[in-house]
Amino acid sequence: MSFQDSSYHYQRPWLPLRSWVGPKRWTSMPQALEHAHQVRELWLRHHYDLMPLKEQFARLKHLQNLFLQGPVDESMPFALPPTIGQLPALQELLLLNHPLREVPSWLPGLTRLRYLMIRGTDITELPVDVGRLRQLAVLRIENGQFPLRTLPASLREMTKLKQLSLRDTRVVHLPVEHLPPGLQRLDLSDSAQQGGVDVAALRQRMPNLHVTISGGR
Repeated sequence: MSFQDSSYHYQRPWLPLRSWVGPKRWTSMPQALEHAHQVRELWLRHHYDLMPLKEQFARLKHLQNLFLQGPVDESMPFALPPTIGQLPALQELLLLNHPLREVPSWLPGLTRLRYLMIRGTDITELPVDVGRLRQLAVLRIENGQFPLRTLPASLREMTKLKQLSLRDTRVVHLPVEHLPPGLQRLDLSDSAQQGGVDVAALRQRMPNLHVTISGGR
């Protein structure tokens, strides 16, 4: 996983690419809290239960980019604090390798998000109100432990969505009519072969859509 993944380069005027020289990337919550008003980017790796830090997260009012990589030992207590959903400036959120069985209820409230990746979880469906994320340009739901059941109808309301990745989710049913009309790239690598995707119908309905299936079009 990387922001430098060539498949997901796109114009992001609100934040430069990863090769930029800009705001410091904080990797320690205690250090970040000492400079809460300056923190724009926070990366926490192999963390455990963050619920005790819910009040501290609420102080990061200017945070734009949040990367959370889950625990190595999944038997340890784990939870994401709902105050993450109250971060007013958050535009990029990456949740990697978390023992999540469902998308946090607070996530659709992050209406300024432009980039969302949920990867390596137990999630089998997206919330019906995911369409509230109308500023989202890139959505990556990848490497699920269990098959993704379907996509909600509200996804079509995400009119700014350009790139959608369902890589290695073995999606059970992909309703073509739920895809936003402005979608440009769809990654179905290691997913379309499971029979839940009518690729022919997809290409007929959206002829300009670039569809990736196991590295090919």
